Amino acid sequence: MAVLLRPYPRLRGSSQSGVTRFQPLRFSHVAHHASWGRLCPSSFSKPATFASGEVGSMQEVIALLASAGGCVRIKEVSEQHYDDLDDAQLSRLFNGQILPFLKAITHKNVMASLLLEQRLMTIYNVLYGGDGQRAAALFSAAVKHLQCLGLTDPTNGNAPNTAAIDGIETTVIALHKLVEVNTQAQVHDGLKTVAEMIAVVIGQDVPDGVQYYMSAARKYLSRVNQRLGLGQALAENQGQNGTAGPRFTFELARERPGALSDDGPRHDNDNENICNISVLSTRQEIESSRTEYLPLADPRELHLGGLEGLLDIHFRLLREDTVGQLRDSAKIELERLQNPQAQNGGHQRKRQGARTFVYQNVVVLDVTFDAHGGMQFALGFDQPSTLWSTSEQQRREWWQSSKRLGNEALVCLLNSAGEAIFLVVVPEPNSSKKDMQTGEKIVTLHEEYNLHAEKERAHVIARPVQQLDIFPMLDHTFGDGSEELSLVEFPGVILPAFKPTLEAMQHMSKSPEDIPFRHILAPVSTPTNPNREVDVDPPTYATRPGFRYDLSGITHHGTPFHFTPGEDIEAATAELTSKSSLDHSQARAIISALSRSLALIRGPPGTGKSWTVLQLAKILLGNKAAGSLGPIIWVCFTNHALDQGLERLAEEGFPNIVRIGGSSKPERLRDLNLRAVVQCLDLTKTEKKDRFAFTKMVDDDAREINRLLVSLGRLGDEGMMSEHLKYYHPDDFFLLFSETDEEGWQTVEYTRNNTPLQKWLRGAPWGDNNPRSAGQLAGVHVHSMTGQERRLVYTSWMQEIASDLQDKLRRALAEYNEHKSKLDIIRSDLDLRVLQQANLIGLTTSGLARHLGLLRKTGAKVLVCEEAGEVLESHLLTALLPSIEHAVLVGDHCQLRPHIQSYDLSCESRSGAQYSLDISLFERLVEPKDLKAQPLPFSTLNVQRRMHPSISQLVRKTIYPQLQDAPLVATYPDVVGMRKRTFWLNHAHKENEEDAGVGPSMSHTNEYEVEMVAGVAKHLVQQGVYRSEEIAIITPYLGQLRKLRQKLSSAFHIVLNERDVEELQREGDGSLEAVTEDDAVVRRASIARGSLLQALRVATVDNFQGEEATVVVVSLVRSNDINKPGFLRTSNRINVLLSRAKHGLYIIGNADTMAEVPMWAEVLDLFRTDGNFGDDLGLCCPRHPQTPIVVRNPDDFVRLSPEAGCDLPCTNMLHCGHACVSKCHADMLHQAVYCMKPCTRPKAGCSHNCPRVCGDSCPPQCEELVEGIDLILRCGHHTDALPCFQHQDSSKVLCDVLVKRTVPGCNHNVTVPCYVDVAQPEYRCPAICGSLLECGHPCKKACWKCRSKDANDGGPVHVKHGACKQVCNRDYSTCSHRCNATCHGEDPCPLCVAPCDNQCIHGRCSKKCSEPCAPCIEPRCGSRCPHSRCKLPCSAPCDWLPCSQRCELLLACGCQCPSLCGEVCPDAKFCQSCASNEIKEQIVDMIMMETYGETDLDLYPCIFAACGHIFRVDTMDGAMFMQNHYVLDEQGTVLALNESVEPFSSAEVKVCPSCRGSLRNIARYGRIVRRALLDESAKKLKAWSDQTYADLTARLSEEHESLLVTLDTVRKPHQDIRLNGSPSDQVKYIKRLKTSNRYRKLFTLRSNIKAFADRVRQEEQPYQRVRDSVETVRRQNTGAEIAEFSFSHDMLQMRERLQAVCLLIQTDLVIITDVMKMHDRTTAGKIKGILQVDFSHNRAQCDEVAHEAVASHSVREGVQSLIFWARFAAMQCGTYDYNAEEEKPGLQLRNDALNQGALEHLRDAEEIRNRFNGEAVNPTRGLRDEIVDVRRMLNEGLSAGEMRMVVEVMAREFHGTGHWYRCANGHPFTVGECGMPMQLARCPACGAGIGGEHHRPTEGVERAGDIERQFGGMQL
Repeated sequence: MAVLLRPYPRLRGSSQSGVTRFQPLRFSHVAHHASWGRLCPSSFSKPATFASGEVGSMQEVIALLASAGGCVRIKEVSEQHYDDLDDAQLSRLFNGQILPFLKAITHKNVMASLLLEQRLMTIYNVLYGGDGQRAAALFSAAVKHLQCLGLTDPTNGNAPNTAAIDGIETTVIALHKLVEVNTQAQVHDGLKTVAEMIAVVIGQDVPDGVQYYMSAARKYLSRVNQRLGLGQALAENQGQNGTAGPRFTFELARERPGALSDDGPRHDNDNENICNISVLSTRQEIESSRTEYLPLADPRELHLGGLEGLLDIHFRLLREDTVGQLRDSAKIELERLQNPQAQNGGHQRKRQGARTFVYQNVVVLDVTFDAHGGMQFALGFDQPSTLWSTSEQQRREWWQSSKRLGNEALVCLLNSAGEAIFLVVVPEPNSSKKDMQTGEKIVTLHEEYNLHAEKERAHVIARPVQQLDIFPMLDHTFGDGSEELSLVEFPGVILPAFKPTLEAMQHMSKSPEDIPFRHILAPVSTPTNPNREVDVDPPTYATRPGFRYDLSGITHHGTPFHFTPGEDIEAATAELTSKSSLDHSQARAIISALSRSLALIRGPPGTGKSWTVLQLAKILLGNKAAGSLGPIIWVCFTNHALDQGLERLAEEGFPNIVRIGGSSKPERLRDLNLRAVVQCLDLTKTEKKDRFAFTKMVDDDAREINRLLVSLGRLGDEGMMSEHLKYYHPDDFFLLFSETDEEGWQTVEYTRNNTPLQKWLRGAPWGDNNPRSAGQLAGVHVHSMTGQERRLVYTSWMQEIASDLQDKLRRALAEYNEHKSKLDIIRSDLDLRVLQQANLIGLTTSGLARHLGLLRKTGAKVLVCEEAGEVLESHLLTALLPSIEHAVLVGDHCQLRPHIQSYDLSCESRSGAQYSLDISLFERLVEPKDLKAQPLPFSTLNVQRRMHPSISQLVRKTIYPQLQDAPLVATYPDVVGMRKRTFWLNHAHKENEEDAGVGPSMSHTNEYEVEMVAGVAKHLVQQGVYRSEEIAIITPYLGQLRKLRQKLSSAFHIVLNERDVEELQREGDGSLEAVTEDDAVVRRASIARGSLLQALRVATVDNFQGEEATVVVVSLVRSNDINKPGFLRTSNRINVLLSRAKHGLYIIGNADTMAEVPMWAEVLDLFRTDGNFGDDLGLCCPRHPQTPIVVRNPDDFVRLSPEAGCDLPCTNMLHCGHACVSKCHADMLHQAVYCMKPCTRPKAGCSHNCPRVCGDSCPPQCEELVEGIDLILRCGHHTDALPCFQHQDSSKVLCDVLVKRTVPGCNHNVTVPCYVDVAQPEYRCPAICGSLLECGHPCKKACWKCRSKDANDGGPVHVKHGACKQVCNRDYSTCSHRCNATCHGEDPCPLCVAPCDNQCIHGRCSKKCSEPCAPCIEPRCGSRCPHSRCKLPCSAPCDWLPCSQRCELLLACGCQCPSLCGEVCPDAKFCQSCASNEIKEQIVDMIMMETYGETDLDLYPCIFAACGHIFRVDTMDGAMFMQNHYVLDEQGTVLALNESVEPFSSAEVKVCPSCRGSLRNIARYGRIVRRALLDESAKKLKAWSDQTYADLTARLSEEHESLLVTLDTVRKPHQDIRLNGSPSDQVKYIKRLKTSNRYRKLFTLRSNIKAFADRVRQEEQPYQRVRDSVETVRRQNTGAEIAEFSFSHDMLQMRERLQAVCLLIQTDLVIITDVMKMHDRTTAGKIKGILQVDFSHNRAQCDEVAHEAVASHSVREGVQSLIFWARFAAMQCGTYDYNAEEEKPGLQLRNDALNQGALEHLRDAEEIRNRFNGEAVNPTRGLRDEIVDVRRMLNEGLSAGEMRMVVEVMAREFHGTGHWYRCANGHPFTVGECGMPMQLARCPACGAGIGGEHHRPTEGVERAGDIERQFGGMQL
């Protein structure tokens, strides 16, 4: 415990800086004793060094005393025979040995040092000895000597006897510390006798001056008596035994806490002593159904009295307000876990209390240990369902905006067994860390797991709050995962906000005697006169004789002024008022505060609380030395208020301020943070050595813990088991792992997976149901055990390993905690060194609770708390350090009360009033509620300097009747732009009911008020008078705040004037788009464009306390039929809302809703009385104040005051002197007007006028053209006109006559102005380079970019064209597009990415050109005319007979249409009579070369293509090969359809013969074009699917390889695995496994493959979709005789779908195989977890693929499906041994049958594969290794094989170049070299003959030329 005592003034030889008032250590005297001489180092010869607290020497001395030699010396001193000494001898011994020793171990720096704390305890333990007799003898001798000394010196006028008092105080402090650190000392009778002897000495009758110097000794003796059980009745409470009269009440029976309850404790965390209560809820507490004990505010109802009862009240209520709500929420989720049926089937219980989020299906995936952050776990859970269909970026933004699972968030992990573990979310490290030993980067869990990466699963990193939960968390990490886990989050509940305070109160309850002001805070008896104020004594330090306060630090010019407590306060107040800038109430508050040890200053709004307390701080700083005050503790509730206070102090020059806690927002305070100051501190040798040593130890401990965690994850590893057996079971090790058996035969193993241990486990029958126990099997031959017994023995071995690892982990954690604690002590000691030098320590109340131990050692005597009315009493109680002698609480209980979570504990609640947790200590002391408490005297500031009188009356006439206005406030100017200074705009627009109770904010909004507030705000801002911080918008609800911010941030206007621009430039605000300023704009105001939100402050009422603004606009929000005002019914919140404005206050709200509240009713009367109430708000035009402007609706602002003025013309002149032509507007907008009149500023040097407008800047030189001159330039050219500035100075003339010149070096001819010298080295030739590149393109770069010149002669020295950046521009063969990619040389062009050209009358395709189109299935075809029509759907080849007659319709010009019947009539510009000559001269007959003008349209109507070209119908019919599609007569008239159409019958889609433009809009050729489009779509589908398949296969190969590489190193947790159901069900199950993060990329890949397979299925293929649409039309029109649309099955590309499905199965196999391998390499038996599989659905899927492969002649896919079937069977058979414990009848038979079926499938696969042996092209290439691997699995009973090569082979299958063909079975393929088959070969898909000789294909093979042209040479 820190010992902080006062120095004696004017006492000879006393230490002013020391705590214990002893004479400086005379080590020269000590050295006379031989033993002490040997002990003390040379530095002891300098007594001032140690006495002044030189840190290094002090640490060395105490370390030496605590060493073995030092302990011997202590025993020598304490075990002397004191009874044999006479008084003189005892006096010499006391002064020479005992007193110096006690002084050394009670020195203030020694007792305050955390680094020396353990060594100091060792010294006191040695001093106490084993039975305490040693200490009793020493202290008895000391007291015996002190009894001989008088407390006064008769020879010096009864002045204090310094030697006696010094000795008594030192002895008492040492005795107090001895009793504190030795528990047994508290019952030692000898020490009780010593205490009684000291009491006699101290109790001597002495003068008052001497009594002061004995105060410290009395205080410590009182604490000693408390611990020894003496003096139970405190002297300070004597005489207060008055009783109040009887009070008649009806007493309800109330349960007591813990064992005091009639029914016994409610659970294991219910205790009558708060010290025994866990801060966080226990399992029993969560499950308990009994109501928790909550103490009432009435002290008569408490089970404890006095200060203990006060601490008990606030501990329990604060815990209920925070942890209690978490407990209730966890209970609801726990009930769901334990009884899910009841929740689903019945009425679900409403979740009450704290707002919570529940995450289900939680799995603990991973664990690591951080040297600084401790044990950290990765938890996975189901992603919220709303995020499943979002992108990763959207998920990231959602998690960030929702604030869920943020840094330090408190969560609770629950399971169905009732276990509850509290965790805290670990923030992501700011920077990467490196291993100190290896230097390698440490991969953190945050790099592997996050919330947003996966669609269906999210992950979070958390650490247990309590260390005892580490091992249960490890059980979840490495266990079987069979229990269902849920994670409950409590948003907004931050553990550091309440846990340190609760723990501090527990600590304080152990020694309540250390708390100052006990008789005031918790009186133990009822006063005689409860209405009389308590008499508060001055601070103890101020009672020292001769002490007086020096107040010159705040007087005018440092005028001397002193004040002594006890003097007349009123007289001192009057004098201070005259000598300082304080008003009378402020001066009285300061004088009163200096006079009272516990002072209260009440400050109504605007009365200068902050200014007053700042002056008080200055006074205390000026008297710090005189009163030995130590640092001032400056406490605030929020970081914001703390930063504001510290900034004010720093600005006033307050030196040596230190801030404890998180980094400050103000940059100016950053260097005052404790962490920043400590960085500048020099360490002592001891600290450097210890810090280095302990840092290394901590890192080593962390490394060892991580190694043990890895071992726990590898539990069951063969090597680990063999090592264990080798050392603990050597006989069994030999039998299992020896390479020779007992008979000497050598054992040979052929496989890696079938290890000796696994072979032994499977090598015996299961046995009967009565196996021997593991204990009975000890010593039994391992090979004689049954299979069941082997499991038991193996499990026992695993338990031995696990137990050993856990024991090692516990020891490692204990060592880490010890070393980390010592490292923290060093850090705290450095912090203490800084704090002891500080003048002021600023921190929040929760920060104070966290650093309580550190602050107790600073010796601080003064505490100042700002906004004390907002601080919970529990927080202020923890701030009362034992050393505090003077506490000043500044606040106003009539403003906001402390914020609590639970309304049921609030004084505003009917049920909560009995608890009144939100009553602050400030309010309780001012207006006490209980009978035992008297009101505390307080000072009130009564002059406000903020509000205009019309505003201040709103609170003066309702709350503060004594509040006065300073003269200044009456002189405030009117609010610019407003008719009234204050106004209530009444309305009846209802609040938005749908917002109430919805969403996380549970808030309310009002749209009308949002719009009106925005209108008022814009009107005020545009006046240009108020700065950004001078206008504030306040609302009580967060929902309304959110909508206001959205509205204001989206409204952009001119919002700043010149002052604001200057301010923003100074502050570096980059959020505004500043308008560029030039020379002319200087005359106008600097303006900017920004949102209204940037020009305002917007906040809730609760967050605006302590703030002020010039103009305040209030949105009350609530407006409803039941007149419910919400939480605006409390006078505290109304007070804050009404008292923020200085010049103007405007309230927008429903008066009827608010009038139900008495205070609102009074306020409304004041508004009405002054005429400031109405349904219309009056605005005022500053330029035309007589113009009436009233607004009621948001639109009125735009109508009546569009630019913050009125609707009259502006009458003010612009700055330039021209008249303003705009409407009346605000001065700021007037200054921003851009004058468009001619400029009147003359130019110097000529007679020309400025050509620009007035608002623009004048040009720097006159550009007017001067003509009529004849000037010969230096180059010889003549000029007759020049710009004016050149005419004035001919030297500036540059000849710009264009001349042709040749550039040296490149020889390009260029045209340049005459003045340009192309021979100069710096000249850059702009001509196109033109050199031919390797790709064949001419270089189109500028010449200077390709050639560099020598600086001397300008010749070419280097030519470098670089890569060709031109567009490829090659024609695609199957579309009208050209390759738009950057030049790629000889590489093939990529697929066409231009928009698809396919379109019809119903729409157009939105895909890329190379992607397969979706055929239009609209039932109405566009091919029709009055004579016939097509009856098929749009995309089917038309069945109509095209009409050959001329169209009879008229064009717009009145002439007959020149086109065919059924075609869309062309534009009138194509009329043969009216057309231009250019159109008439178009060639329309490609054979006879006849023009359009020469054509007889009645005989030969024309076809008009979309590209603009025209063709005669006979010419176009020939180009389209109509005879191949229709039966024609001799004249070419269509008679019937031609049915002979083959797959890929059209070489390409027909295009315009002239320009290759599209003909798809011509109805006559609909049948031809639509059939060609179908063929083209099928080809696109093939090319696209092959490319997609190749990409997906490559990705699968990469991910598979990654799994194989990391298999041996990754952690393998214990978990049950049950894979059954469909493949999708299996994948969903795997996503919930602990290893799911390992397959995250594979899950994404599988989704892509599944989507690919769906896209190429039969139903999605073009021919099938068209056939289905035709069939639908046929069935709908049965009488139309529509022919069936039939096509060859070869047109359906079935193999593409089979490839995709096989790839999907392959992906499932990769995932499942790895899952089973991971399980196979963990522990067997129960520890390992169960593995159950049923792959029947997977095998059924393989059967479907096999049948389709046969039908489509897809040989490779057929063989793959057989192998897949066999592999799934082998994997299932391989798990049979694991399920032997659950053996069922027939299981063996089914397993054998499955094995046999797998072998048959392999034989079928081999039979097919053998057919292609020796072939150059083998469709089964690469599958042999697969067959071998599966057969090995079946033979050896393995559950997982290698499965490596097949993926790589599949990825290579479609690589190749050449010409495209289709085999006899319809499979496309490519052949290389010259393009025709050079030898007999087989199709790579089916093995059919495809090759030929002499470049001729075999029978049945056709060349797909169109495919070849588009995709030949492309690697797919």
